[in-house]
Parts: sequence; C-alpha cells; structure tokens
Amino acid sequence: MNKKRSTASLRITFSIFLTALGAIIFILFIGELAYEGWINFYTINSERAGQTGDFIGGIVGSIFTIVGIVLLYETLSLQRQEFIASRKVFQTQQFENKYFSLIQLYNNIVNSFHLEINNHSYKGKEFFAKKKQIILSTFIPANSYFKDQKQAIALYSNFYIAEREILGQYFRTLYRIFELIETTIEDTEEKLSYIKIIRGQLSESELFFLKYNAWTTFGEKFRPYIINHNLVKHLPILERMEFNQFKKQLNSEEKSSAVSLVFEEINIFLKTKNTDYYKTYLKGMFAFKITRAREKVDIEIFRTNTATFSNFLQEGYGLNNLSNKDIEKLLKYWFLEFFYSRHYIENKNPNLKFKVDIQTISPTKFKIICNIYSSDGFELAI
Repeated sequence: MNKKRSTASLRITFSIFLTALGAIIFILFIGELAYEGWINFYTINSERAGQTGDFIGGIVGSIFTIVGIVLLYETLSLQRQEFIASRKVFQTQQFENKYFSLIQLYNNIVNSFHLEINNHSYKGKEFFAKKKQIILSTFIPANSYFKDQKQAIALYSNFYIAEREILGQYFRTLYRIFELIETTIEDTEEKLSYIKIIRGQLSESELFFLKYNAWTTFGEKFRPYIINHNLVKHLPILERMEFNQFKKQLNSEEKSSAVSLVFEEINIFLKTKNTDYYKTYLKGMFAFKITRAREKVDIEIFRTNTATFSNFLQEGYGLNNLSNKDIEKLLKYWFLEFFYSRHYIENKNPNLKFKVDIQTISPTKFKIICNIYSSDGFELAI
C-alpha cells in the first residue's frame, strides 16, 4: 500500500513539474516576442507570431499532452483502487455474514446438547463437561503413554458413536467455520483475529473432545486446522486423558491448574530460541533447570523436601503432592505429548530417545533427570 502511494505521489509530482515547465517555456517565448517588438498591445507580427506559435504548440503542447496522459492514468488508477476497495468491503461483508451465521449455528447446536442423569439436566456446554467427567472416570492408566493414548482414543470413539448424529453436526459446523476462514481470508493478521473469535467460543471440555476427535477417522480432515492454529493450546496438560492419573493424586482443581502452569512455561520456553531456563517453585522446594541444544533437551529438577512454603495457591502448588517417581513419569509423558501428540504423530520415532533417572543427593534432597535427544544427531523438531 505504501509503495502504491509513493508511486502515485511521484506521478503527480512529475505532472506538476511538466506543467510548470510548459508554462515557463510559454512565458519565456511570449516575453521574447515582446522584447523583440514582434508583439505589443497594438500590433502583432503575424509571420513571427505564427512561427513562434508553431514552436510553442509543438513543444509545450506535447508537454501538456504528456501531463494529460499521466493525469488520466492517475484518475483510472484511483478509480481502480476505489473499485478494489469497494469489492473488498463487499467480500468482507459477505464473509462476515457467513462467518457469524455459522457461529450462530454452532451455538444453536451446542445449546441442543442434552443429558439427563438422576433427574439432573446437563445442557449446552455442561453436556461436554459432564461427558468428559464420565469418560475420565472409566479411564484406567496402563503405565505406558502410548497405551494410555490408545485407550483414550477408544473411549472417545465409543462416545462419538453413541452421540454420532449431533456430534457429527457439531464438528462439521466447526470444520466449516475454519475452512471458510482459510479459504477466504488471505491476510495473516486478519485471519488470526477471526480464529481467535471462534477459539474463544470453545470451552475447556470442548477442547478436550476436539483433541481426541482429531485422532480418529471422524476428525481426520479437521486435524490440519487444529495443528496449524494450535486450537487445543488452552487445554491444560492435566486435563488430558493420559494425564488424569496425576490430576487424581493432586485431588484439587487449583493444584491441577498450578502444576499445569509449570509445564505451560516449559512449553513456551522450548518454542523460543533460548538455550537456558531456570525457575524455582514453592520457595525453593523445586528448582527446574533446562538446557537446550540443537539435538537434545536436558531437564534437571532439584527437590528439597525440607523447604517450607506458604500454603496458598501459587505456581507449582501441588508438585509437593507428587512423589519423585510420579514427577519422573509426568516429565516423560509430557515430552511424549509435546513431541508426538501435538503434531498427531501416531508412530514412535525410533530416533527420539528418552533417558530418565532419579538421583539422591542427600536424605532430603533429590535430582530428577530427563534427557531427550536425537540418536541420529538431527535437530529436534519443536
């Protein structure tokens, strides 16, 4: 846009220059005629004036013709820009009419969800929250991330089949919204603004089902949008089925959120180009040290059981409820989630290796180690 404005300004400046040049040439020749006496208030030398007129007409006329062409071009350019702007406004209005109509349809579908249990009615988004609770209550950890993931997908599939008619309509509408944005909006910032609007409509429980739907054949087409726009990034790590075993040990929503924040900060760090990370939690009871290189990530968690902290909600609150073995397992699960599940990679990458260990520094001090590295020396895909 700035380049177009600069070009237009240059054309106008050039036109003004040519107009001024033509006017100067005309005035100079008229002055010359008057000075030589060929023209005055009473008489005009027709022969000399005709020769001068022919010259001025040839030179100045040509200059003014060029100015006219440039100004005509500028007028046509402005009309074209106005047409493009008008068309864009019209297209935006068309898009927004479809977009907000689809959002309204999505809300209508959500409001149509209904579940009756023991004379209690769960409607709309409460339906998703209750169904999530029911599914989590039937989940049995298998002490293996990939086995747990397989069970989670199976439980979700059973849920989908039982509610297929309305769930199919729900996910198809969501898919249509994101497809409309992708195929209509070209500007990245504008596209992101519309993505945020619909993403803000999704509850945590809906994100839970959106995540597992993408693992199935039912949600395969939706998967690229979930990955590209990071749609489930606001689903806390301990709210995912594979991590429910750790949430149960915390026995508190507040503690679950506080521990999830710890891993969200690690997630943010790993997506930057920084190489070192160090942060303490619970007044020094836990210290997280992360060193990142091209082909590996090393995490060391120092735990001091004698440290005391205030018993109020804070980042990391709840880590003290987990044993060293639990934290070691949680770290491994989280990294498998980070490197595999967020990209919906089903098969294990044989080149990605994990090494975990617990070292006793003293009877009250421990170091929990988790090393992730690429055995072939290639850069880790983060």
